[in-house]
Amino acid sequence: MNHGKFPLKIAKTLSPGTIVVVTGLLSGGPAAPQDAPPTPAVETPARVDPAHPIRLGESYPRESLRYGEAGLSVVRIEVDTDGVVRATQIVIGSGHARLDEAAADSFVGARMIPATLNGSPVTTWVNLPVAWNLAGHKTYRPHKVNDDEITLPIIQKTYRLKIGPSDYPSESRSSHIHGNCTVHALVGKDGVATAVKLSRSTDNRGLDQACVLAIQQAPFIPAHQGGEAINGDVDITMSWAIAQ
Repeated sequence: MNHGKFPLKIAKTLSPGTIVVVTGLLSGGPAAPQDAPPTPAVETPARVDPAHPIRLGESYPRESLRYGEAGLSVVRIEVDTDGVVRATQIVIGSGHARLDEAAADSFVGARMIPATLNGSPVTTWVNLPVAWNLAGHKTYRPHKVNDDEITLPIIQKTYRLKIGPSDYPSESRSSHIHGNCTVHALVGKDGVATAVKLSRSTDNRGLDQACVLAIQQAPFIPAHQGGEAINGDVDITMSWAIAQ
């Protein structure tokens, strides 16, 4: 999935604050002389869809402006095969909860052009740094963030959370219910999520249960410190929507 290279560039200038996001985003014996070399896989990264521009930070959080909050939020997003951003996770915080929440919310339910492998769309997770700068200050600058720089638990890069159209609870689907949820969990050294619970509800029991189940089933790369796997907390926001 081109690991970390994600040519997305979005800039939004606001008054009196500025927000910028930039990311970069098989065994056998020796082959006989007449055997052709294997064809290398052709990969393309997920990228911005001009038909669905991402409205990043329509407003710098008012309270953040009031208190002079600035910093760098790194958001990890899941881009599904249909290009929909179905999940977000703050993997590096700015130090200000309001800024981190605004950064994550900017991508929930957004649409992008999906990544491909040999011409077929594939699911991928991408890290998007969002720089929040107060007017006249450019202290915080976006930069490419690779998975190995993240110390929190993260879902494996090519894993698709079970929150797409085919995973919709039947009763919720028939009632055309949609919504967002946030789930908190403890991920052990083995990459398994336990103590999974909702911290934000969709206000629909079926969708809420599906949110919890999706995280329980997901394979994580555990948190690490000094090169050693450790237990770590994770918060992931997921979006449920029925295609129009």
